[in-house]
Amino acid sequence: MRTAKYHDYAILKVVIFFLIIVIGLFAYKTFVKTPCVHTAEGNSWITEKEATCTEDGCRYKKCSECGEHFDEQKISKLGHKVDDEEIVIEESTCTKQGTAYKACSVCKVKVGDSFKLPLADHTPGDIVVENELEHNATQGASYENVVYCTDCDYEFSREKVDVKHTVKTTFTDIPATCTENGTKYTTYSCVECDKVINIVETTLNSLGHDFEWELTYNGEANKFLLDGDCDECGHTYDPAVDTEYTFEVEKSETDSVAPSCISGNDTYIATICFNGVVKGTATLVIELDPVHNHTIITESGEAIDYMLLVQVDDYGKTYFNISTYGIYLVYTVEDGQTIKEAMNAEWDENGFAYGVFKCTTCNEWIAIRVFNDLAE
Repeated sequence: MRTAKYHDYAILKVVIFFLIIVIGLFAYKTFVKTPCVHTAEGNSWITEKEATCTEDGCRYKKCSECGEHFDEQKISKLGHKVDDEEIVIEESTCTKQGTAYKACSVCKVKVGDSFKLPLADHTPGDIVVENELEHNATQGASYENVVYCTDCDYEFSREKVDVKHTVKTTFTDIPATCTENGTKYTTYSCVECDKVINIVETTLNSLGHDFEWELTYNGEANKFLLDGDCDECGHTYDPAVDTEYTFEVEKSETDSVAPSCISGNDTYIATICFNGVVKGTATLVIELDPVHNHTIITESGEAIDYMLLVQVDDYGKTYFNISTYGIYLVYTVEDGQTIKEAMNAEWDENGFAYGVFKCTTCNEWIAIRVFNDLAE
């Protein structure tokens, strides 16, 4: 027996129906509806890719209604931005140029070719002493202060320094004599090397004779005469030869003594010059006769002149009598003596001793030799 199969296609048909409807709606909506007029909120751009120094970027706008991207644009590449900064590959020295390049300040990529840098400045070092010379008999001391670059042989400066001699002074004389000039040698030399720097000669004028002067007076010719012997060479002054010497004689009022009953004198001083320069002096004292003799007054008031009282003994000695008024015996009282014993001790065996009297004119006590005419 056949069995009949029943295929129920109703459900399939329903599914297919709905699919057709959906596809139709989609097709309608896609192909049939009116296109959207895109608008972007705020007309703003959306950058999809930033531009760089070497690559373009891009941007677009997004529709605020349908969300579709529109107005897509290219953003041109920026190009490198080069500033003044140099990227040093090798530093310069004072003898070799270094190298450098410039780079983009944005991407740091090298821009252009490398280039040479200027030479660096020299760097001065410490002072170096060169070419030292010591003092010796033919040269003075010196040295050079030199400054070199610390990196090369470049010479900044060179200064020569001369060291002055430490000078000492010595003197050597050829003495002048009475008649000959002498010479004084002043020698300047270096203490360190004994080098003679300079010698100065100075003439020492002749000294002239060192006379021991004597002044005399020729009464007959009424003329003063000068004599003398040189203590150095023994030369005797000769006015005909020693014409460099002149002298003037003047009376010295302060040294002269007016005549009195004792004595008096006139004092003359000669000033001697050698070539106009005072060389010495000589003094002459001329004794004057007394104006009068010493006088004493007796008890009777009689003035007795000294000369009238003079007596001469057998030996030619002048004496006075002790009994003459105004005559007093000179005596000394020793220990244990009486005055009379002291007076008696003064007389010698011949009756003479020493006494004094006072002159009434000059008021001086005068020592005399007296005779004891009072002795018993």
